[in-house]
Amino acid sequence: MIEREVRPATVAASPLVGLVTIWYRSGGEIDRVAAELRALAASSAMRLRPVFVVHALAPAEVAQLHTAVPQALVLEPSRNLGPAAGWNLAIRRLLDEGVDYVALRNVDTHFAPDCLVRLLEALDSSPAIAAVQPLLCDAQVPDRVQMYGGAFDPRTGRATHACKGARASDRHLPAIRESDYLDGGSLLIRATALRQVGGFDERLFMYGEDCDLSLRLRRAGFRLLAVRDARAWHAHAEGRGQLPSVHEVFYGTRNRFVLVRTHATTRDWWLLALRETAWGLPRAALFYLRRGRRDLAWAHACGVMAGLCGRVGNNGWVT
Repeated sequence: MIEREVRPATVAASPLVGLVTIWYRSGGEIDRVAAELRALAASSAMRLRPVFVVHALAPAEVAQLHTAVPQALVLEPSRNLGPAAGWNLAIRRLLDEGVDYVALRNVDTHFAPDCLVRLLEALDSSPAIAAVQPLLCDAQVPDRVQMYGGAFDPRTGRATHACKGARASDRHLPAIRESDYLDGGSLLIRATALRQVGGFDERLFMYGEDCDLSLRLRRAGFRLLAVRDARAWHAHAEGRGQLPSVHEVFYGTRNRFVLVRTHATTRDWWLLALRETAWGLPRAALFYLRRGRRDLAWAHACGVMAGLCGRVGNNGWVT
Protein backbone atom coordinates (compact mmCIF):
# COMPACT_ATOMS: atom_id res chain seq x y z
CA MET A 1 0.00 0.00 0.00
CA ILE A 2 1.13 3.58 -0.67
CA GLU A 3 1.39 5.60 2.53
CA ARG A 4 1.52 9.37 2.56
CA GLU A 5 0.99 12.04 5.16
CA VAL A 6 -2.23 14.01 4.81
CA ARG A 7 -1.88 17.71 5.52
CA PRO A 8 -4.89 18.89 7.53
CA ALA A 9 -7.27 20.92 5.42
CA THR A 10 -9.84 23.41 6.55
CA VAL A 11 -13.27 21.84 6.45
CA ALA A 12 -15.70 23.79 4.30
CA ALA A 13 -18.08 26.03 6.24
CA SER A 14 -20.97 24.03 7.68
CA PRO A 15 -20.89 21.00 5.39
CA LEU A 16 -24.06 18.93 5.53
CA VAL A 17 -23.30 15.36 6.61
CA GLY A 18 -25.96 12.68 6.57
CA LEU A 19 -25.27 10.09 9.28
CA VAL A 20 -27.06 6.78 8.73
CA THR A 21 -27.67 4.06 11.31
CA ILE A 22 -29.58 0.82 10.74
CA TRP A 23 -31.52 -0.51 13.73
CA TYR A 24 -31.98 -4.26 14.09
CA ARG A 25 -32.98 -5.59 17.52
CA SER A 26 -30.81 -2.98 19.20
CA GLY A 27 -33.22 -0.85 21.21
CA GLY A 28 -30.93 -0.93 24.22
CA GLU A 29 -28.47 1.29 22.34
CA ILE A 30 -30.85 4.20 21.71
CA ASP A 31 -29.80 6.44 24.60
CA ARG A 32 -26.10 5.85 23.94
CA VAL A 33 -26.43 6.62 20.22
CA ALA A 34 -28.41 9.79 20.99
CA ALA A 35 -25.68 10.96 23.39
CA GLU A 36 -22.97 10.25 20.81
CA LEU A 37 -24.86 12.20 18.17
CA ARG A 38 -24.99 15.20 20.49
CA ALA A 39 -21.25 14.91 21.12
CA LEU A 40 -20.48 14.63 17.40
CA ALA A 41 -22.62 17.67 16.58
CA ALA A 42 -21.02 19.73 19.34
CA SER A 43 -17.44 18.95 18.30
CA SER A 44 -17.45 20.73 14.95
CA ALA A 45 -19.17 23.24 12.70
CA MET A 46 -20.69 20.55 10.46
CA ARG A 47 -24.44 20.14 10.18
CA LEU A 48 -25.51 16.59 10.98
CA ARG A 49 -28.57 15.02 9.37
CA PRO A 50 -29.24 11.77 11.25
CA VAL A 51 -31.17 9.09 9.39
CA PHE A 52 -32.37 5.91 11.08
CA VAL A 53 -33.47 2.86 9.11
CA VAL A 54 -35.59 0.62 11.35
CA HIS A 55 -35.42 -3.06 10.41
CA ALA A 56 -36.49 -4.58 13.72
CA LEU A 57 -37.52 -2.54 16.76
CA ALA A 58 -40.54 -2.76 19.03
CA PRO A 59 -43.11 0.07 18.59
CA ALA A 60 -42.14 1.48 22.00
CA GLU A 61 -38.50 1.54 20.92
CA VAL A 62 -39.35 3.39 17.71
CA ALA A 63 -41.21 5.97 19.80
CA GLN A 64 -38.17 6.24 22.08
CA LEU A 65 -35.98 6.77 19.01
CA HIS A 66 -38.17 9.68 17.86
CA THR A 67 -38.03 11.24 21.32
CA ALA A 68 -34.30 10.75 21.85
CA VAL A 69 -33.31 12.21 18.44
CA PRO A 70 -36.25 14.36 17.29
CA GLN A 71 -34.27 15.86 14.40
CA ALA A 72 -33.67 12.46 12.81
CA LEU A 73 -35.41 11.13 9.72
CA VAL A 74 -36.76 7.71 10.71
CA LEU A 75 -37.42 5.33 7.82
CA GLU A 76 -39.48 2.22 8.52
CA PRO A 77 -39.56 -0.24 5.62
CA SER A 78 -42.11 -3.02 5.96
CA ARG A 79 -39.41 -5.71 6.21
CA ASN A 80 -35.73 -6.25 6.91
CA LEU A 81 -34.07 -5.06 3.70
CA GLY A 82 -30.58 -6.12 4.77
CA PRO A 83 -27.70 -3.68 5.20
CA ALA A 84 -27.02 -3.08 1.49
CA ALA A 85 -30.58 -2.06 0.64
CA GLY A 86 -31.05 -0.37 4.03
CA TRP A 87 -28.04 1.87 3.48
CA ASN A 88 -29.24 2.61 -0.06
CA LEU A 89 -32.70 3.61 1.15
CA ALA A 90 -31.17 6.27 3.40
CA ILE A 91 -28.55 7.32 0.84
CA ARG A 92 -31.22 8.04 -1.77
CA ARG A 93 -33.10 10.29 0.66
CA LEU A 94 -29.94 12.11 1.67
CA LEU A 95 -28.81 12.68 -1.91
CA ASP A 96 -32.26 14.10 -2.67
CA GLU A 97 -31.76 16.51 0.23
CA GLY A 98 -28.44 17.65 -1.23
CA VAL A 99 -26.01 16.50 1.47
CA ASP A 100 -22.31 16.99 0.89
CA TYR A 101 -21.24 13.74 2.54
CA VAL A 102 -22.79 10.51 3.75
CA ALA A 103 -21.51 8.79 6.89
CA LEU A 104 -22.48 5.24 7.78
CA ARG A 105 -22.25 3.88 11.29
CA ASN A 106 -23.26 0.52 12.72
CA VAL A 107 -25.17 0.59 15.99
CA ASP A 108 -22.34 -1.33 17.68
CA THR A 109 -19.68 1.13 16.44
CA HIS A 110 -18.81 4.08 18.66
CA PHE A 111 -17.27 7.26 17.20
CA ALA A 112 -14.94 9.54 19.14
CA PRO A 113 -16.45 13.05 19.37
CA ASP A 114 -13.91 14.43 16.86
CA CYS A 115 -14.03 11.40 14.54
CA LEU A 116 -16.14 12.92 11.79
CA VAL A 117 -14.31 16.24 11.68
CA ARG A 118 -10.96 14.43 11.35
CA LEU A 119 -12.37 12.29 8.57
CA LEU A 120 -13.67 15.41 6.83
CA GLU A 121 -10.24 17.05 7.04
CA ALA A 122 -8.66 14.06 5.33
CA LEU A 123 -11.41 13.78 2.72
CA ASP A 124 -11.21 17.47 1.86
CA SER A 125 -7.43 17.34 1.36
CA SER A 126 -7.95 16.14 -2.24
CA PRO A 127 -10.95 15.79 -4.56
CA ALA A 128 -9.46 12.47 -5.70
CA ILE A 129 -10.32 10.94 -2.31
CA ALA A 130 -13.82 9.45 -2.41
CA ALA A 131 -14.13 7.87 1.02
CA VAL A 132 -12.39 7.53 4.36
CA GLN A 133 -12.69 5.42 7.49
CA PRO A 134 -11.31 5.85 11.01
CA LEU A 135 -8.82 3.66 12.82
CA LEU A 136 -11.30 1.03 13.97
CA CYS A 137 -10.50 -0.52 17.35
CA ASP A 138 -11.94 -3.24 19.56
CA ALA A 139 -14.60 -1.98 21.97
CA GLN A 140 -13.57 -4.66 24.49
CA VAL A 141 -9.84 -3.83 24.21
CA PRO A 142 -9.83 -0.14 23.19
CA ASP A 143 -6.13 0.02 22.25
CA ARG A 144 -6.32 -3.02 19.94
CA VAL A 145 -6.85 -2.35 16.24
CA GLN A 146 -9.58 -4.26 14.42
CA MET A 147 -9.10 -2.64 11.03
CA TYR A 148 -7.04 0.15 9.51
CA GLY A 149 -8.26 -0.11 5.95
CA GLY A 150 -8.38 -3.42 4.13
CA ALA A 151 -7.15 -5.43 1.17
CA PHE A 152 -9.04 -7.61 -1.30
CA ASP A 153 -7.75 -10.75 -3.01
CA PRO A 154 -9.59 -11.17 -6.34
CA ARG A 155 -8.54 -14.82 -6.59
CA THR A 156 -10.29 -15.88 -3.39
CA GLY A 157 -12.87 -13.16 -2.81
CA ARG A 158 -11.47 -12.67 0.68
CA ALA A 159 -11.16 -9.23 2.23
CA THR A 160 -8.61 -8.80 5.01
CA HIS A 161 -8.22 -6.14 7.68
CA ALA A 162 -4.94 -4.22 7.75
CA CYS A 163 -3.02 -3.86 11.04
CA LYS A 164 -5.41 -6.18 12.89
CA GLY A 165 -4.16 -6.76 16.43
CA ALA A 166 -1.76 -3.80 16.39
CA ARG A 167 -1.79 -1.23 19.19
CA ALA A 168 -3.71 1.93 18.32
CA SER A 169 -1.28 3.90 20.47
CA ASP A 170 1.68 2.80 18.32
CA ARG A 171 2.85 6.01 16.70
CA HIS A 172 4.63 3.98 14.03
CA LEU A 173 1.24 3.48 12.43
CA PRO A 174 1.16 5.73 9.34
CA ALA A 175 -1.06 8.81 9.49
CA ILE A 176 -3.07 7.43 6.59
CA ARG A 177 -3.29 4.16 4.66
CA GLU A 178 -4.38 3.85 1.05
CA SER A 179 -6.70 0.85 0.96
CA ASP A 180 -8.44 -1.53 -1.40
CA TYR A 181 -11.57 -1.30 0.66
CA LEU A 182 -13.01 0.46 3.72
CA ASP A 183 -15.31 -0.63 6.51
CA GLY A 184 -18.95 0.05 5.66
CA GLY A 185 -19.95 0.45 9.31
CA SER A 186 -17.67 3.45 9.90
CA LEU A 187 -17.50 5.05 6.47
CA LEU A 188 -17.58 8.66 5.29
CA ILE A 189 -18.06 9.15 1.54
CA ARG A 190 -18.52 12.07 -0.83
CA ALA A 191 -22.03 12.50 -2.15
CA THR A 192 -20.59 13.24 -5.59
CA ALA A 193 -18.79 9.88 -5.61
CA LEU A 194 -22.00 8.07 -4.69
CA ARG A 195 -23.83 9.83 -7.50
CA GLN A 196 -21.10 8.75 -9.92
CA VAL A 197 -20.73 5.05 -9.04
CA GLY A 198 -24.05 4.30 -7.30
CA GLY A 199 -24.70 2.80 -3.89
CA PHE A 200 -24.30 -0.69 -2.51
CA ASP A 201 -24.95 -3.84 -4.52
CA GLU A 202 -28.20 -5.17 -3.05
CA ARG A 203 -27.61 -8.63 -4.50
CA LEU A 204 -25.11 -9.17 -1.68
CA PHE A 205 -27.79 -8.46 0.97
CA MET A 206 -25.17 -8.34 3.77
CA TYR A 207 -21.41 -8.85 4.15
CA GLY A 208 -19.07 -7.79 1.35
CA GLU A 209 -21.22 -4.87 0.19
CA ASP A 210 -18.64 -2.38 1.51
CA CYS A 211 -15.84 -4.21 -0.31
CA ASP A 212 -17.79 -4.16 -3.58
CA LEU A 213 -18.52 -0.42 -3.33
CA SER A 214 -14.88 0.30 -2.48
CA LEU A 215 -13.65 -1.65 -5.49
CA ARG A 216 -16.04 0.21 -7.79
CA LEU A 217 -14.82 3.53 -6.40
CA ARG A 218 -11.21 2.56 -7.05
CA ARG A 219 -12.10 1.38 -10.55
CA ALA A 220 -13.57 4.85 -11.16
CA GLY A 221 -10.19 6.38 -10.28
CA PHE A 222 -10.85 7.45 -6.69
CA ARG A 223 -8.61 6.97 -3.67
CA LEU A 224 -9.72 5.38 -0.39
CA LEU A 225 -8.02 6.27 2.89
CA ALA A 226 -7.98 5.06 6.47
CA VAL A 227 -7.17 7.86 8.91
CA ARG A 228 -5.17 7.08 12.08
CA ASP A 229 -6.22 10.07 14.18
CA ALA A 230 -9.93 9.53 13.59
CA ARG A 231 -11.00 6.85 16.09
CA ALA A 232 -13.93 4.48 16.38
CA TRP A 233 -14.54 1.33 18.41
CA HIS A 234 -16.51 -1.70 17.28
CA ALA A 235 -18.01 -4.49 19.40
CA HIS A 236 -17.89 -7.84 17.58
CA ALA A 237 -18.49 -11.43 18.64
CA GLU A 238 -15.13 -12.57 17.29
CA GLY A 239 -13.46 -10.03 19.55
CA ARG A 240 -14.99 -11.97 22.47
CA GLY A 241 -13.70 -15.30 21.18
CA GLN A 242 -17.07 -16.39 19.81
CA LEU A 243 -17.79 -18.18 16.57
CA PRO A 244 -19.62 -16.22 13.85
CA SER A 245 -23.38 -16.35 13.47
CA VAL A 246 -25.15 -18.68 11.06
CA HIS A 247 -26.12 -15.86 8.70
CA GLU A 248 -22.59 -14.43 8.78
CA VAL A 249 -21.17 -17.80 7.71
CA PHE A 250 -23.73 -18.21 4.91
CA TYR A 251 -23.53 -14.72 3.40
CA GLY A 252 -19.79 -14.36 3.95
CA THR A 253 -19.21 -17.63 2.06
CA ARG A 254 -21.77 -17.02 -0.69
CA ASN A 255 -20.69 -13.45 -1.32
CA ARG A 256 -17.07 -14.39 -1.97
CA PHE A 257 -18.31 -16.02 -5.17
CA VAL A 258 -20.28 -12.88 -6.08
CA LEU A 259 -17.26 -10.62 -5.49
CA VAL A 260 -14.93 -12.79 -7.58
CA ARG A 261 -17.47 -13.03 -10.39
CA THR A 262 -17.90 -9.22 -10.33
CA HIS A 263 -14.32 -8.06 -9.82
CA ALA A 264 -12.05 -10.83 -11.11
CA THR A 265 -11.76 -13.06 -14.16
CA THR A 266 -13.81 -16.07 -15.21
CA ARG A 267 -10.72 -18.20 -14.60
CA ASP A 268 -10.47 -16.88 -11.03
CA TRP A 269 -14.12 -17.82 -10.42
CA TRP A 270 -13.64 -21.38 -11.66
CA LEU A 271 -10.50 -21.79 -9.57
CA LEU A 272 -12.40 -20.55 -6.53
CA ALA A 273 -15.21 -23.02 -7.23
CA LEU A 274 -12.71 -25.87 -7.52
CA ARG A 275 -10.84 -24.95 -4.33
CA GLU A 276 -14.01 -24.52 -2.28
CA THR A 277 -15.62 -27.78 -3.30
CA ALA A 278 -12.44 -29.88 -3.11
CA TRP A 279 -10.80 -28.37 -0.05
CA GLY A 280 -12.46 -25.33 1.52
CA LEU A 281 -15.85 -26.89 2.20
CA PRO A 282 -14.58 -30.14 3.81
CA ARG A 283 -12.10 -28.20 5.91
CA ALA A 284 -14.73 -25.71 7.17
CA ALA A 285 -17.24 -28.48 7.87
CA LEU A 286 -14.67 -30.37 9.95
CA PHE A 287 -13.75 -27.20 11.85
CA TYR A 288 -17.35 -26.47 12.85
CA LEU A 289 -18.34 -30.08 13.52
CA ARG A 290 -15.43 -30.52 15.90
CA ARG A 291 -16.88 -27.63 17.89
CA GLY A 292 -20.36 -29.11 17.92
CA ARG A 293 -21.76 -26.56 15.46
CA ARG A 294 -23.61 -28.52 12.82
CA ASP A 295 -25.60 -25.39 12.02
CA LEU A 296 -22.45 -23.50 11.00
CA ALA A 297 -21.20 -26.44 8.94
CA TRP A 298 -24.57 -26.48 7.14
CA ALA A 299 -24.51 -22.69 6.65
CA HIS A 300 -21.06 -22.88 5.05
CA ALA A 301 -22.15 -25.72 2.75
CA CYS A 302 -25.27 -23.78 1.73
CA GLY A 303 -23.17 -20.68 1.10
CA VAL A 304 -20.89 -22.62 -1.26
CA MET A 305 -23.85 -24.11 -3.11
CA ALA A 306 -25.57 -20.71 -3.43
CA GLY A 307 -22.33 -19.21 -4.71
CA LEU A 308 -21.87 -21.94 -7.27
CA CYS A 309 -25.49 -21.59 -8.45
CA GLY A 310 -25.37 -17.78 -8.60
CA ARG A 311 -28.13 -17.29 -6.03
CA VAL A 312 -28.14 -13.75 -4.60
CA GLY A 313 -30.26 -11.66 -2.25
CA ASN A 314 -31.60 -12.74 1.13
CA ASN A 315 -32.15 -16.45 0.36
CA GLY A 316 -34.21 -16.71 3.56
CA TRP A 317 -31.33 -16.69 6.04
CA VAL A 318 -32.47 -13.47 7.73
CA THR A 319 -36.09 -12.52 8.46
